[in-house]
Amino acid sequence: MMAPAMATPPDERLPYAVLARQGARLERSLQPGSLARLDAIAPARGPVVVGLEFRRDGEGRCWVRGRASQRVDALCHRCLERFERELEVGFDLCIVPESADLTGTPGVADLLTVGGDTVSVADIVEDELLLGLPERLCLEDPCPHMPVLVYPAVDAAEMELGPDMDLEMDVDEVASGRQRNRPFDILAQLKRSDS
Repeated sequence: MMAPAMATPPDERLPYAVLARQGARLERSLQPGSLARLDAIAPARGPVVVGLEFRRDGEGRCWVRGRASQRVDALCHRCLERFERELEVGFDLCIVPESADLTGTPGVADLLTVGGDTVSVADIVEDELLLGLPERLCLEDPCPHMPVLVYPAVDAAEMELGPDMDLEMDVDEVASGRQRNRPFDILAQLKRSDS
C-alpha cells in the first residue's frame, strides 16, 4: 500500500501499529520551518521530503525505515558564513511506547519512543536530520567560502621590504639562479633593524 506524496501538516498523527501491520509505505512533505529545532540551527530553504516504510519484525515490534531530505542554510564552522546545502539522511527505527520495558530490545540500536499509539512525521525525522548535520562543515563537506589551505613559498622579489631592510643572499645561489628557502631570514632582518 503506497500513499501518494502530499503536503503534511506538522501535527498529523500516524497510527504506527496499524501502518506496521499493513506494511504501509508513505511519502510526505513538510513545509519549510516545520522542524523548529532544526530550523534554529540550519534554517530551511525548502520542504522536508520524507519517504517512510512501516513493518513488524518477528517479535511483533513496529519499525519505520525511511529517508528524509531538505535544503538548509548551513553554517560553516571555519568562516562563519551560511551557504545552501542538501541535507539527506536514512534511518531504521524501532518504535516503542514510553511505558514499554526496553529489556526486550537488546540488539536494537535506534529507538524512537512515543507517547500513545500515534507518531508524527516530524517526530520521526527531526532528530535524524539534526544528527545528519556535519559537525565541522569545512572539514567534512567543503563550503564555497572555504579559504585556500595551500601556502606557497614567497619569493624574495615578491616580499615588500622596508627601506632599511636588506636581504642577505648567498652570492653563489643568486649566480646559479637557485635560492634556498629560508623562512626565518626575514625575522632575522627584522630583529637586526630593531636594534
